[in-house]
Amino acid sequence: MPSSQPDVYARTTWEGRNLTQLTELWEQYVASSALARVCPKVGVGFFYYESLGATIRGAKAIAPINKGERLCNVPVRELLSGYTVGNSSLLPVMQWTLSPAFSLVERPNGSARRRRESVDDRTRIVLYAMRELARERSPQMPYLQLIRSHDVSGVPMLWPESSERYRKLTPMARELASRSRNYARAQYDALILGAIEHFPAPLSEGLGCAAPVCPPEHLERIYRWERFLHLFAIISARDWVLPVDGEHRAFLAPVLDMLNFGQVGIRAEFNVASQGFVATATAPIAQGSELLFYYGTMCQEAWINLYGFAPAEARPCRSQNRATGGSSMNRSMNQRARAKKSS
Repeated sequence: MPSSQPDVYARTTWEGRNLTQLTELWEQYVASSALARVCPKVGVGFFYYESLGATIRGAKAIAPINKGERLCNVPVRELLSGYTVGNSSLLPVMQWTLSPAFSLVERPNGSARRRRESVDDRTRIVLYAMRELARERSPQMPYLQLIRSHDVSGVPMLWPESSERYRKLTPMARELASRSRNYARAQYDALILGAIEHFPAPLSEGLGCAAPVCPPEHLERIYRWERFLHLFAIISARDWVLPVDGEHRAFLAPVLDMLNFGQVGIRAEFNVASQGFVATATAPIAQGSELLFYYGTMCQEAWINLYGFAPAEARPCRSQNRATGGSSMNRSMNQRARAKKSS
């Protein structure tokens, strides 16, 4: 980049900016990076939603888009996924989560052993994002700063149980929020706390500590539970879960994860031939229009639990099984909603 441009890979460049300023800096970065060719007709806009009484950031068409035209083709190297984490210096941590040593843990008194919670792709991504956002400089800084600015204030698992808005939730919504929070806590205890104990060196990388390995109290502050939970809620709301190489995998896609809920005629899939995440228009889209994507069908409390809102057509959940698809947490809901999205 020219020297007159801000150093977008430095954490300090993004600090203190409001949402509009941050979004403008992101668009400047995209225009000067490979992402400009990945989604050439997609930009960022702000759209007023009368139903919410608020202006929401989203994706917009910056040029007319024809039926059958590819909006985006995001290659694997640009996605934020488990592969990203595995290709970083956090690889030993990822290998550890797949080993027998990870599965069983001695109790403090040494009298018994308990099985650790298995770690999902989303949690691995959160660990990586926490480290990269805390670094002085990171090649992922622009994208992660954009992700972090996503508003999840409406997601109930982030609310104190003593708060008035939490108490006003339906019993079903409170149950889902509690289950999601408990799942996130189990993921945190299994991966983050274990990684701080066993892998302090890679977790310290780029944090600017005086020694190669940061003091335990510094790592505990950087990788604290509250910070993890907030990022976990964001990534749960913005990720895609689609078949990749024969398995359903969670990932985030620059530009495309800006698509809000609705129907304008967009189909998305992982393309094996191009090894990329591809979005195609199934109908003409006018320049300036907001680009929307149909997330899928869920009941009302399930929508609120995952995204912090529910579309007007969503009906109240009748049972916990219907709300979660029989799963103990919202990963299965996200998988169902994201993997089936098409219009």
